[in-house]
Amino acid sequence: MDLLRWLHLSDLHCGQRGERTRWPTARGPFLQDLREQTAKLGPPDLILVSGDLAYSGQKREYERLKDICDEITAAVGGSPLWVVVPGNHDLRWPEPGDATAKGLRSYPDDAALRRAAHTAKSDTQRYLRRLFADFERFFRDRIISTWQSRPDELRLSYQLGSLPGDFLLQVEKNGLCLGIVGLNSAFLQLDGGDYERRLCIEPEQLPGDLPRFVEQTDAALLMMHHPPSWLSPRSRKLFEQDIYPPGRFVACHFGHMHQHRATTELGSSGEPRRYLQASSLFGLEHYGEQHEDRATGYCRYHLQRTSAQEGKLSWFPRAALFLDDGLLRLHDDPRATKTSISVPLRRREVSRPTALPSPPSRPTLTDRSALANPFAHHGRITDPSQFVGRKELLRQLFEDLRRGGNRALLGPAQIGKSSLLSVVCSLGPEQLGLPPDALLYVNLQLIDDDSDFFDVLCHKLGIAPSRGYKLERQLASRRVVLCLDEVEKLRSDRFPVEVREQLRGLADGADAPLSLLLASRVPLDQLFPDAPDRTSPLYNICPQLVVPPFSESECRELCALRLDGSGVHFSDSELSELVTVSQGHPATLLAAAAQLFDKYRGRP
Repeated sequence: MDLLRWLHLSDLHCGQRGERTRWPTARGPFLQDLREQTAKLGPPDLILVSGDLAYSGQKREYERLKDICDEITAAVGGSPLWVVVPGNHDLRWPEPGDATAKGLRSYPDDAALRRAAHTAKSDTQRYLRRLFADFERFFRDRIISTWQSRPDELRLSYQLGSLPGDFLLQVEKNGLCLGIVGLNSAFLQLDGGDYERRLCIEPEQLPGDLPRFVEQTDAALLMMHHPPSWLSPRSRKLFEQDIYPPGRFVACHFGHMHQHRATTELGSSGEPRRYLQASSLFGLEHYGEQHEDRATGYCRYHLQRTSAQEGKLSWFPRAALFLDDGLLRLHDDPRATKTSISVPLRRREVSRPTALPSPPSRPTLTDRSALANPFAHHGRITDPSQFVGRKELLRQLFEDLRRGGNRALLGPAQIGKSSLLSVVCSLGPEQLGLPPDALLYVNLQLIDDDSDFFDVLCHKLGIAPSRGYKLERQLASRRVVLCLDEVEKLRSDRFPVEVREQLRGLADGADAPLSLLLASRVPLDQLFPDAPDRTSPLYNICPQLVVPPFSESECRELCALRLDGSGVHFSDSELSELVTVSQGHPATLLAAAAQLFDKYRGRP
């Protein structure tokens, strides 16, 4: 069954004025309608929210939002994957006299400012991220954590971009591979003024190669909060040329406006550019300076393959209406005159067994061009079945962890340290006899400061936020393995030496409640040379273990695993050349193998 279903919500405005009556009034009818539509159309695989989850970007609003998300998930059943982007209500607006906010008004015309905003760790980008701090915390704790512990039936990979809510996400289920591209379109809307034709989005917000990412999917969606008409002329041109040229996406989902609307633009190329606008989900009653009434409701979408290279996109918009006796009901939106279209799909239809099972057919030379490239690199490996080699490293790591020891994995960027941490978390429960929630993976690149770190740690541990003795007391009688990735972040001035002191205190000794497994590009004694007289350094309890390049046999094993079922076979001389070129570096090997695979499927 090549079919994916998703629910599109927008503009929840959790925490808004009047919510004490507005949401309680709408909740029962809305959740009941979700249950009825699910019984009729099936449970959604995804729930997409195109911004304005909160009302003013504050932590308490996202805490309330979690309860609403749980209610929606329970109503639709199953385990839908939530995917969200921020809107202009998901950031904390600066004070009126804020000098940096005033400076950002020149963003559309200032190339240097634009570069700074999308340069990692620049002061400008740090400023923007602080405005989205509570959204980013929700996004990390509620959304990304779910992606990382995704249901088994999803083959999921993702990359994060320069601002909170920028990402490339790939999900494969029910025979369809769907790409979802998220863009933060709200980072310049810093007050309640009119920003139409003043906002910007940049291709640099997205990680990696966008056209190649889209090519590796059956179909792709673009998500952002604002309609393209709100972009500045310069940014609108970039949007249409570099981000959404006609035909790249099935459609662009957005919110911010006031009613359901599906539109298609056709230019001189004849290729379509589609937009799917959402109404507000019981959010603000009015919008804009004219206080126009905002329609409320939601929409469901189905994408189904109808042939090898074609599919059908159907939508089912639901609108809320108060009857003349005051009762709230949801019904089919009468303004929707057309509710399905044919759309092209990029990959070949997967063959299926008939009544008598038979081996799946392999692609021939003529249809290899439709194959997704199995060597596409999507970051760390989280599925142990896709993990290759490192057997001796894993044996040594688990042996040390059984004894309550600590380790630091040392190696250059993209050598496989993050994948090792993830595989330890996946295999650890069986290898160490611990419950799954006793092995924690934390990527420090997503952590803003020491307070953020302890919040994340305690959240993953399922305990009240704490540090120091209170944290030690809550960990009493527990055994936890903490895998810290990108440990270089602890060198930042936002992470005082006390963070490392507390980690050492919790992990020092065979009977300590915490075992540390760190990943670093730099030896710890060089990474943390500060405060030698204050405390015993962290590196004294975390002996380093070098992660070497792949051996030749591991390189060949990786290629064989990725090529399995593709119908493509590399020759022995080609494999030898890949080993030589890559020198066993996993990321280099994948890049070279991806180029070779593209030659086999007839792509330049």
